[in-house]
Amino acid sequence: MRSDRMRSIAEELDANGYSPVEGWGENGWAVTLNITEEIDSLKSFGINQFNVYISDRVSVRRSLPDVRRRECRDKKYRVDLPSTSIIIVFHNEAFSTLLRSVNSIIDRSPHHLLKEIILVDDFSKRAFLHAPLEKELAVLSTRVAIKIIRSRERIGLIRARMIGATHASGDVLTFLDSHIECTEGWLEPLLERIREDRKNVPCPIIDVINDATFAYQKGIEQFRGGFNWNLAFRWYSMPSDMIHARSGDHTQPIQSPTMAGGLFSIDRRYFEELGTYDPGMDIWGGENLEMSFRIWQCGGRVEIVPCSHVGHIFRKSSPHDFPGRTSGSVLNANLMRVAEVWMDEWKWLFYKTAPQALKLRETIDVSERVELRKRLRCKSFQ
Repeated sequence: MRSDRMRSIAEELDANGYSPVEGWGENGWAVTLNITEEIDSLKSFGINQFNVYISDRVSVRRSLPDVRRRECRDKKYRVDLPSTSIIIVFHNEAFSTLLRSVNSIIDRSPHHLLKEIILVDDFSKRAFLHAPLEKELAVLSTRVAIKIIRSRERIGLIRARMIGATHASGDVLTFLDSHIECTEGWLEPLLERIREDRKNVPCPIIDVINDATFAYQKGIEQFRGGFNWNLAFRWYSMPSDMIHARSGDHTQPIQSPTMAGGLFSIDRRYFEELGTYDPGMDIWGGENLEMSFRIWQCGGRVEIVPCSHVGHIFRKSSPHDFPGRTSGSVLNANLMRVAEVWMDEWKWLFYKTAPQALKLRETIDVSERVELRKRLRCKSFQ
C-alpha cells in the first residue's frame, strides 16, 4: 500500500496537466472553482505552493490589464535603448507558470531590445521540464533567441544566476523569477534608467498574482524596499517628504534602500565590475540585501520604476529543499557574510538577533569579498 502511494505521489509530481480552458483567467481575472474542482485543486496545491490546477487551465498567453498610470502609458522612449538578456532560473517549476513567464516576456517586450532569454535549470527532476519543455521552447525560439542551460547538480538560485550571466551577451542583464507575468510596457522604463546612468539598478513594481485564484492585482506604488535588524527584507511606505517631492510627477523612479531581488535589471559590465553575486553564498537568501548594500555603498543606486509592472506569484512557503542542509543554516551563513563584509559596526545589531550566525564568524572566510570592497573603494555602512 505504501509503495502504491509513493508511486502515486511521484506520478502526480511528474504530470504535466496543462490543458487551457477558454476564458479562464483572461484579463487577469480571478478563477472561481466549484466545490469538486476546489477539492481537486487542494490535492496538488502543495506541489508548487500555489494553485497549479488553475494555472494549468489558464492560457500561457492570457491577456492582462494595463495597470500603468496614464502618464506612463503616454511616455515615449528612445529607440536606441540598450539590449537585454533575460535570465530565469527554475527548479521543478510548474510547466504552465514557466511557459507563461516566457510567453509574457516575448509578447510584451519590443523584440529589438530582447537579445535573448536564458533559462537556467537548477537540476529539475520533473520529466516535463526536459524534452516537452524543449519542444515548446523550440517553437518560441523562432520569435526570440532562447538558451537553456542545465546544471548537473543542485546549485541554488545565486550560483545559477551567475552561470546565466556568463552566457549572456546583451548590454543589460534582467533577472526574473520563473513564475511571473510581464505587462505591457514593462521593459522600456527599466532600460531607459540604465541608458541614463549605467550605475542605476532599476526594479519594476511587483504586482501580485494570487496564489489561490491567479487574479492579477496591481502592486502598491508608494512602497520601497527596506530591512530590519534580523536582515529580513521588508516593504515600507515612502516617507512623507519623498511622497511630497514626487507629487508633481508620479512616474519618477523611487530610491529604494534595498531590492526584493527577484526582479531587476543591471548593466552587464557594471554587474561584473561590481563583483556579480557573492559566490560564497549558498542556494538563496540574503543575496538581495548583499547586492543592495554593495550597490549603494560602491556608488550605484537601487530604484523602483513605477512605469514598469511585473506580476509575481507570492507563495506562503517554499516547496523546495536545501540539499543536505536546513534553510536556517543556509540563511545564517549567507547573512553572516552580508554583515561581516558590508555592515561595519552595525553588524552587532544583527548578531544580537542572530546568535547562530555569530557562531559562524570563525568558520567562514569572507576575505575575498572584503578585498573586493577595498578595491571598489566603497563607502561605510553609515
